[in-house]
Amino acid sequence: MKTLITTIFLLLAFALSAQSNSVYRLNGVEISKSQIDSLETVHGKNLKMTYKRESGKTIVDITIPSKGSDSPVKDRMVFKRPEKSDENEGEKSLDSKVMKYFDLDQAEISKEAFAKKLKEGLQMRYEITGNEISSFLVSKAESDETSRNLEAAKKNFEESVKKKDFSKVVLTGLNNQKVRFDDLKNQVVVLNLWYTGCKPCIAEMPELNELKKYYEEERVSFVGSTYEDQPKVEKFLDKRSFEYLQTINGGEFHRDLFKLLSPESSTELTSIYPLHLVIDMEGRVRYSTFGATDDIGETLKGEIEKILAEK
Repeated sequence: MKTLITTIFLLLAFALSAQSNSVYRLNGVEISKSQIDSLETVHGKNLKMTYKRESGKTIVDITIPSKGSDSPVKDRMVFKRPEKSDENEGEKSLDSKVMKYFDLDQAEISKEAFAKKLKEGLQMRYEITGNEISSFLVSKAESDETSRNLEAAKKNFEESVKKKDFSKVVLTGLNNQKVRFDDLKNQVVVLNLWYTGCKPCIAEMPELNELKKYYEEERVSFVGSTYEDQPKVEKFLDKRSFEYLQTINGGEFHRDLFKLLSPESSTELTSIYPLHLVIDMEGRVRYSTFGATDDIGETLKGEIEKILAEK
């Protein structure tokens, strides 16, 4: 169990570190992405964010509203985030979780006190147990150790996934048709692992749809993979557009991939989504990234162009 919890921490921290090209500032003071996520948990849609570009970086200025404020969260820079509504599957999934907050001494505290501590410079980690998400304050030293561990995990994944033979992968599409990667040879394959309750996955779907449209005339295939079943996926796609070729019931495939990140991973699906892979025409992974990523469309486009230019 301790190994499972450690793995969850590493995977979550890995995703939170993915937005390395962004700088986050609260009242002019630079803070971490993990602190932003906690503030979003506390203040929800009332947290105000403004964006600008400086020296190749995205500067995100955050304002905590005064009591009673109803300021909306600014949308993504290029593509609009899905509006929150009763039909939002991702919001339903999050709202069903029990959120708890703990001080350095493991004592439970209010979400307001938790946010205040983050503002003072402490870091945070998560623990997921069933329907409960617990957020713990941690010292900078513990946070730095986690960062070192996650970098090692990232390197392990990047090296291991490049050795995987994707030509042997067979996934199940909607209506139970087989999607064989061997049939996709001589094409670049862009693979996205996601699930219907994943808020970052949902937020980037418009951008991924635009990317797919851009390469309609090229030898590029776009495949989505979720561990969920057909009824749940179809219900989601009835309300949202995701133009990738969709495959379902991919739990075993997902577990095998995430074990490359941490060989001691549990058989449970505790890993961070979305995961993107760009696979070349010989079935080799040329690029991979976890979690929410700034300008994911442009990033994937750059990797696709590198491969197409070789032919």
